[in-house]
Amino acid sequence: MGEFILKKAGLNLHIDRKRTLLVIVFFSVISILLSVITSVSTNKDFIQLNSLMHSDYEYTAIMQKPIDQDNYYQFNAGVYFAVSPHAEKRLNVEILMQAIEVEYTDLVYWNAEELGTYDVAISQSIADDNGLEIGDKLYSKHIVDGTVYEYSVVEILPDVANVRVSEEKNYSAGIIIMGFDKQYVDNITHHSLVFTREPVDVLASQYSDMPESIRYRTDEILAISKELLPYLILFVVLSALNMAGLVFFITKEITTNYRRLIMLGFEKKMLNESYKRLVIGKGILALIITISTSVVVSSIVGFEPTRIVFLMIVMFMEFITLLWMSAILNRRLWRA
Repeated sequence: MGEFILKKAGLNLHIDRKRTLLVIVFFSVISILLSVITSVSTNKDFIQLNSLMHSDYEYTAIMQKPIDQDNYYQFNAGVYFAVSPHAEKRLNVEILMQAIEVEYTDLVYWNAEELGTYDVAISQSIADDNGLEIGDKLYSKHIVDGTVYEYSVVEILPDVANVRVSEEKNYSAGIIIMGFDKQYVDNITHHSLVFTREPVDVLASQYSDMPESIRYRTDEILAISKELLPYLILFVVLSALNMAGLVFFITKEITTNYRRLIMLGFEKKMLNESYKRLVIGKGILALIITISTSVVVSSIVGFEPTRIVFLMIVMFMEFITLLWMSAILNRRLWRA
């Protein structure tokens, strides 16, 4: 009977539940804000990284002659699209045109099906930003004849920020792919942008045209990863400090009662287990709140697997911080 009472008493560290709940909510809100700020500030990088990770070409290059696979035309003149015939605001997008007699494969994550002359495929972010669906219309003033033409949205592509990663990191709102238009190709200066796994010398020999401005996909992935790294390190550090702060404040709430129980002769093992159940339990509750909210935020700004992997890494680091900080503070309670 005495042992039962002792165990029951050892489980009660007399914490103020309302104040503890406020502390958990406060630190969870800080963690959520960190997640939101990081998600918004790195959104385009994660979108582009996800696109590159899902593609399978080795490099992109510019050629003067088209090839028969994964080849697009890019025009030097300013082709643009708008959501209405007389809209002054142009969509901030990169524009490609399909070539005829070209096979578009799964080497490129966002490749479109074959398009008609007045069809377009748009990336997901353009659709989301402008409330566009399949069957809706976009408008573009033809550079050759000056007529404003109506284009039908026939496909929504996976999200992508840019066709290629530039050194300036000036991301667009997405890409638009046009169907082949002979007037443009015959009258406007252009080049061919190819996505390929063919060795450079083989490609040059096969098409009698040396690829230029070669950009390897692995280099693009590395460039984006380097761009993301400072944000991610800062996020991990601040998240870990936030969790450490939560453990510190919860420990502070029970310090007086914990030391009183030590002086009354309660077993060290029992008190330590009670401390761990309390502190780690509250920390896990805060983590669950943060994870749930972060998943919601990620689904809003873009549910890319690369972003989810990063969030899981952050949550793992917070959990390690929770265990580490609680162990340190638990030992300090016994040294005082």
